Amino acid sequence: MIKKILIFTLTSLLTKKYYAIWISGTLNVTATLDCIESEGDVIITNGTLNFSARNDGVQAALDLTVDGGKINITKSVAGLESKANLIINSGTLTITASDDALNTGTGLTINGGTLTLSANADAIDSNGPINLNGGYTVAYGGNLV
Repeated sequence: MIKKILIFTLTSLLTKKYYAIWISGTLNVTATLDCIESEGDVIITNGTLNFSARNDGVQAALDLTVDGGKINITKSVAGLESKANLIINSGTLTITASDDALNTGTGLTINGGTLTLSANADAIDSNGPINLNGGYTVAYGGNLV
């Protein structure tokens, strides 16, 4: 049973950005491509996400922010992917990926949370700086860079 779920996209006429925001509840998704994909920012604030994807668990064209909740990605190419910044402030993340568990185009910041990452390639892949300011991260993979 799903309760208090609010997933929506918001188009700003001024910025032309699209947002996917997860508030609370439980969402189970098995996807033939991405479980969540946004042409803008993705902000996950709470709830439980159970994902299995043929491609990405969560993909954002801009920033991807995790402010809490429980994210379980049991199958993906990339678990969490942001073309801009990936910011993890809190939450419990368990991610399995055939390529990268965390992938970011600009930079990664982990301020808190508990992360268990397992990937065949890079557990953590950032094309910019990686800032580990807090939390607990366990990463298994071919590379950790």
